Amino acid sequence: MASRSRSEFGLAVAAARDAVHITQRQLAAKVGKKPTQVYRWEQLRVMPHLEDRMRVIQALAEAPHDVLARLAAASDVTLESLGLAPPSPVATTTLVTTPPAPAPKLDASAQTLVDDALREAGEEIDVSPRVLRPALSRMLDRMARAGVPMDAAARMVLGVPKKEAKPPAVGR
Repeated sequence: MASRSRSEFGLAVAAARDAVHITQRQLAAKVGKKPTQVYRWEQLRVMPHLEDRMRVIQALAEAPHDVLARLAAASDVTLESLGLAPPSPVATTTLVTTPPAPAPKLDASAQTLVDDALREAGEEIDVSPRVLRPALSRMLDRMARAGVPMDAAARMVLGVPKKEAKPPAVGR
């Protein structure tokens, strides 16, 4: 393969991996390779075999369509050939919606607590806060869109069972 193809592939892998917030080590595990191999791909040193390029695309399938399409093009395959069809076109009807309420701003001490908690959690699972914050943000956003109250979401994340209802008091 030409060095231009290696550079396009390496840059596309790095962009797609960043878009789905996974590390080189995590991508390597998904495609059955050593982390050093992913590093070599991204550093424009090696162009993997076609089978490995297809595994990489499948492993990064959650990336935005344009990022994934760039990776497929650099891999000499099409997304359609891998069963990764482009997103359906959006209907042209205009919907009138109310804008979401702005998120409450945290005061400096609350923000510091959140940042400290992210750093500690990241250290425990060997993930940087830069990777952990977007993942947690997506989780909270999904729960909010599903209508899950924040206290219920916290109980679910912590694995705390719902408080059992107390039996009604028997009158005398």
